[in-house]
Amino acid sequence: MTRGMHFLLIVMTSMALVSCRSSKPDAAAEPDAASAGYPPFTLRLRMATQDRRYTLFEIERDGTMRFGGGQDAWLDSAPNSCMLSPQMCAQVWSLVEHYDLMHAKSAGLFARSRQVDYQVSIDPQGPASHDFRSIDGLHPGVAALQQLLFQYQASARYNLPQIGAEQRETPSPTLQHRAP
Repeated sequence: MTRGMHFLLIVMTSMALVSCRSSKPDAAAEPDAASAGYPPFTLRLRMATQDRRYTLFEIERDGTMRFGGGQDAWLDSAPNSCMLSPQMCAQVWSLVEHYDLMHAKSAGLFARSRQVDYQVSIDPQGPASHDFRSIDGLHPGVAALQQLLFQYQASARYNLPQIGAEQRETPSPTLQHRAP
């Protein structure tokens, strides 16, 4: 087996393992979601730019947000995770509703982006789920959603304890790293 074939086999295996995770909703998360005014949902947003920058965000029904960037996102892997508060999940869902992303029309399969390409999957509890592709400025809500999720992951990654800092009203997410 050539070196290139071996690398391809490793990439394909890792992508298969990532896609084999269970999507069964966590029943314990549902009361928090209902009391906060949003449905328990899963969300997946993958961004690729023309200058080869990649980010991946995945939110589970229990509020766990997984994220990855660069090579991790390119390989469809989100090795870091943090727990979002019910208020943060409600803020994410409010963007989905405000921009009507559950009904966003997908960019054509062969449409080429000039700057950025998004793959979005939203699955609220129930039979309806929505997958779509957005390019450049086609859906402004997708860029707003990506910016919000980026802020959450940055807060989790770079929120170092500060001496004498006041407690925040909404706790920042706590970072966890999964071993590969």
